[in-house]
Amino acid sequence: MAPPQNGGGGDLLEAGLLAAAPNGGGGKQETASSPKNKRPAWRRAAAQLREVFLGTRLFPLFSAVPLAVAAEHLRLGRAWVFVFSLIGLAPLAERVSFLSEHIADTAGPTAGGLLNATCGNVPELIIALFALHKEKLEILKWSLLGSILSNLLLVLGSSLLLGGLANAGKEHPFDRDSSESSSTSNDDDAADNTAIGFANAVIWLIGMAAVMAMLSNYVVTTIEEASESLGIPVRFVSIILLPIVGNAAEHAGAIIFAFKNKIDITLGIALGSATQISLLVIPIILIVSWVNGIPMDLNLNLLETGSLVMTVFTTAFTLQDDKWHYLKGFNLTLCYVVIAVCFFTIKALPSK
Repeated sequence: MAPPQNGGGGDLLEAGLLAAAPNGGGGKQETASSPKNKRPAWRRAAAQLREVFLGTRLFPLFSAVPLAVAAEHLRLGRAWVFVFSLIGLAPLAERVSFLSEHIADTAGPTAGGLLNATCGNVPELIIALFALHKEKLEILKWSLLGSILSNLLLVLGSSLLLGGLANAGKEHPFDRDSSESSSTSNDDDAADNTAIGFANAVIWLIGMAAVMAMLSNYVVTTIEEASESLGIPVRFVSIILLPIVGNAAEHAGAIIFAFKNKIDITLGIALGSATQISLLVIPIILIVSWVNGIPMDLNLNLLETGSLVMTVFTTAFTLQDDKWHYLKGFNLTLCYVVIAVCFFTIKALPSK
């Protein structure tokens, strides 16, 4: 009876020594988590600043934000305020998209999808609300129309063109399942490597949206005087230039995925954004205008209506055979250039 008793005691002693060892049991977990707990606050703040401001290739354009504020307060001219504000909106739009996706990853599929749908078109929505507040209804309608045209023709067309050339110019069938799974794994890796937590991402998102609202107010306030000073029609600026800046983040993302031969993600970005403008932003603007008693309508003239109809049919015919080629992207991009030239050369008639 003695040997089994000693063996049992030896086993208990051995288990106790293993549990007390630095690398045994919970010791490894404690050492793994201790560096994060002992990390200074200023290092965490520096990591977040680096992630937010230097985590995009558009970070040099952030310098336009203080320049826009300085030009406004020093009264350097409406054109300078407009140009700097327009440039500063591009990196802000990209960072808002990045932060909203990071929040959506931790908020769950339902809340995350709603957040992405709302924040995906924050620049267009903010500019539209300021234009509605100042009752610049023509600029409002032109900017919303331009967002749809830009997504369906410029974003999709340039992505198909550059992606087709990068992939030897061959036709490729859509591979939706593999593209979506690759996109999900890439997003998960990015979420794991980010230095921003959920609460900090919400704070950064609110701050970025506030700065974007300030620049959008500058743009809407100065667009007419700046257009006259620069010799560019207001309708061209509203339909062509404003959407290009607002869609800068989506445009860059769509081209990157097209280069990687993930065309289904590119289609989701371009077509999804155009759908959100049509079914989310425009109804919100109409409801807000109705509540505030502003006579907002969607009465477009012949050129604007024809451009929208031609864009929808051209995109539909381009995508109907489930294959993509760089020439299809060239056709869409060329169609956008033709529409831009028309809006630049043909003078807009005054609204009745």
